[in-house]
Amino acid sequence: MKLSQKQVKISSLWLVVLVLSAVALYFLLLKPMSDELESQEQALKLEKQKHETLAGELEKNDQALSVASVHEQIPSSLEEDEIIRLINGASEGSNTTVSSYRYLDQGTTNAAGEELQQLRMEINGESSNLDELNSFIEYLESQDRYFDFSSLNVQVRADSVSFQTEFRTFAKEFE
Repeated sequence: MKLSQKQVKISSLWLVVLVLSAVALYFLLLKPMSDELESQEQALKLEKQKHETLAGELEKNDQALSVASVHEQIPSSLEEDEIIRLINGASEGSNTTVSSYRYLDQGTTNAAGEELQQLRMEINGESSNLDELNSFIEYLESQDRYFDFSSLNVQVRADSVSFQTEFRTFAKEFE
């Protein structure tokens, strides 16, 4: 099949129109969208950098406040009897039964360039439910003394919650 001269011209003209339409579509629609996308990506990148910078500053401030507030919660001596009284108070206030206390370790640690006396303890007990156990832990954490909980193992049964927790508490002076 041979195309006539007229059909070749019309086909060529259509091809030119299609190419020009594609170029026009690119410059009128796609290029501006691409440029807008690029500028939005740059703005997002800048906002992420700002966020990271502000988050870093916030973390530094939180740590500074945290260190200061924790330092205030460290008494001058360990006062082991006072620790037991706090545990018993938490137990009574939260309907939690403490079945045993165990002293795991007593030694020194270095925190923020200051040498502190440290007492590590383990408590085994039972609560009626998880809310009461949570209340027990929150009671201890809300005291004037700093408690650093390192583990909490929980076993939930139908009628009770058994737990074992390990924590550290600190003092500034040595006995």
